[in-house]
Amino acid sequence: MKRAVNKINAFLLLLCGLWSFSSLAAINASVSQNPVYVGEVFTLEVEADESLDPDALSTKALEPYFDVFRPSVSRQKNFINGEFSSTTRWSISLMAKQPGQVLIPPLTIAGQTTLPIKLTVLNQDQQRGQQKNKDVFIEAALDQNNVYVGQQIIYTLDLYIGAMLENASLSSPESGQADVVQMGQDEKQVVVKNGMKYQKITRKFAITPNQAGELTIAGPKLTGELYKTVSQSGYRPRTVRQVLDIQADDIKLTVKDKPAIFTGKQWLVSDEVMLSEELQGNATTLTVGQPVTRTFTLIAANTSEKLLPEITFNYPDAIRVYPDKDEVSGFIHQGTAFAQRISSHAIIAEQAGELTLPEVVIPWWNSQTDQLEYAKVPARKLMVVANNDAPEVALPDITPSQATVVKDAGMWPYLTLLFAIAWLITLFLYLRKPRYPVAKNGITKTKLSDPYKQLLASAKANNSQDAWQGLIEWSNKQWPEIKSVSQIPVSTELQLAIKELQQAIAKGEAWQGASLSKALGAQRKSPTPTNTLGPINPV
Repeated sequence: MKRAVNKINAFLLLLCGLWSFSSLAAINASVSQNPVYVGEVFTLEVEADESLDPDALSTKALEPYFDVFRPSVSRQKNFINGEFSSTTRWSISLMAKQPGQVLIPPLTIAGQTTLPIKLTVLNQDQQRGQQKNKDVFIEAALDQNNVYVGQQIIYTLDLYIGAMLENASLSSPESGQADVVQMGQDEKQVVVKNGMKYQKITRKFAITPNQAGELTIAGPKLTGELYKTVSQSGYRPRTVRQVLDIQADDIKLTVKDKPAIFTGKQWLVSDEVMLSEELQGNATTLTVGQPVTRTFTLIAANTSEKLLPEITFNYPDAIRVYPDKDEVSGFIHQGTAFAQRISSHAIIAEQAGELTLPEVVIPWWNSQTDQLEYAKVPARKLMVVANNDAPEVALPDITPSQATVVKDAGMWPYLTLLFAIAWLITLFLYLRKPRYPVAKNGITKTKLSDPYKQLLASAKANNSQDAWQGLIEWSNKQWPEIKSVSQIPVSTELQLAIKELQQAIAKGEAWQGASLSKALGAQRKSPTPTNTLGPINPV
């Protein structure tokens, strides 16, 4: 009898291999646990996507391998989006008769057949030595194991939950030589694995190594309380509580240093890099003195935001540049992480004629081809025309006068000599006069060499261009360590006034300097900013 059973099992195992090539049917089968041990009661669940007769399922094919208890049947109807759907579910309690690899055979219901399930049955000694928990487990993997320093890799964590889990806490992967950031939200789905039904939770992390060499990523740890219904004999099933503390396996990878042939100012490694440019209104002609906004967008795949290089420009002297603060961000598109830098500035041409904006080049290392490449925006030629609306200053006509020849000067030379002697005597007496301290009346003549006073005067005159130049000079003198005007530590009121000035210059609009003048006065009285924020680090 035992030999016959083994032959049937071998035949069913072969059938299982053939079945793997078929598509999933509308009827599914799953077990409550796998492996099981001899004498343990477990549940086989069969579910059909239609309303069927409770007696439509026959369990005779199970009897050679299991003790089969009477199934319980439940039916459910749903009305979703204007359509009715029905489900019939059979729950069958089984108990394995002998240890070994046993196949739960396909079951046929109303012309549809379930897939077979390969079940591992252990004896009592094997069950006590079983280490892994099959009710809840973690699988983790990297998309790459051999990368460059600074190259972003994707760490995928799959958590399988096959029983009731409460008070669960899942940590992140850890490494002291890499930055780890979670990507997006968790993905959840119900799957059947090894014949068991699980809730699968997928969580992804972006990991960026910051040091060359061998790197170990410690697996995440899951803690919580697991509740499971078990029975040794099929009578009086009971719920067992288990304290859960499991951890995913560690993963090792090799991190290579940047190649010696890379000569860029800042190392950038990526799967793909794109650099684009936009000139306000797609302008082909500029007007002297009128600002035009130029925007560059740099996008890199699988790269950390903080590793995106700054975009540098080499403008000719005939161009004035008013930069804005760069916007750096990240996003996920179709499962790929991208980093993005947007750099905008206003340019103002100062003289008419042909103007060439130089090309912009960013070197980067292609991790797919393992080669040096360049992201480029080609040079652009523009025509600069004179500003007809600018006021013209008329110069007076100078007509050379005819020289008059005087033959007899008369008494004028003698009178001139007399006045010169009198002026020299007066100057001598003035220098000999003693000096006395003079009280100041508090009125000081404005010095144009003082950047602050120059800025204040330009604001009162509503001159946006001179105000911006004065603002830059004042910022450089007051805070020489800060390179951008937008980052100087001033009050919120003054920050808003500076922003208004920037926008007016960029859009070529008229500007009123009253708010800037008022904010400058308040800043002088209280130089400490009243509402500033420090750097915000991502969590």
